[in-house]
Amino acid sequence: MQKYSLKKSILFIFALMKKVFTEILLSQKERFEKPSRNRSVVIDTERAKVQTIVGPRRAGKSSILKLAIAGLLEKGTDWSHICYVSLEDERLRGENFEPDLILQAFAELYPGNPLLKDVYFMFDEVQYLPRWEFFVNRIYEQVSRKVIITGSNSRTLHTEVAGVLRGRGLPVELLPLSFAEYLQWKGLPFAGAEAGKSMVMAAFQQYLRNGG
Repeated sequence: MQKYSLKKSILFIFALMKKVFTEILLSQKERFEKPSRNRSVVIDTERAKVQTIVGPRRAGKSSILKLAIAGLLEKGTDWSHICYVSLEDERLRGENFEPDLILQAFAELYPGNPLLKDVYFMFDEVQYLPRWEFFVNRIYEQVSRKVIITGSNSRTLHTEVAGVLRGRGLPVELLPLSFAEYLQWKGLPFAGAEAGKSMVMAAFQQYLRNGG
């Protein structure tokens, strides 16, 4: 009886977490907004590798991921083929859940594609996902080769990606804005003439103080 009760409790928790993932998938679809600025780094969404966007916090990794999603939507890809999950969601913190619940929730949300064929999997801040390496490897091997992830800890740095993903990973390094990008974001052309030079120099001083 006790064993049955424990199994029932586990199934209840799994059902609850799957519902949370369904809510997250729907929420991130409904609230999705394309970032207003492009970056010099561009993600090739058709590359058959686990592309891992790595770099320091606040460098814009989430924005690069969203730009890739916006590109897919502009090409006519439906949300039923974009599994995008931000794992920074506070509802997932401290919870012990099976990553496979993400696939189950997505398949139930879009039942027309139960095998998840040609789905783009995009996980933001993947280090918060328990045993993410095994989960991502399984997706790549058994479900789809269109996988893009971002990460901020040592296990998702470019020096570790190749070993962790057993050669399937392709690191994409994203650094803070270069000065050239900074000027573009400010709407300032690089100018050597005296009139424009003063504005560029002022922007450079600001860039040195605040960083990219």
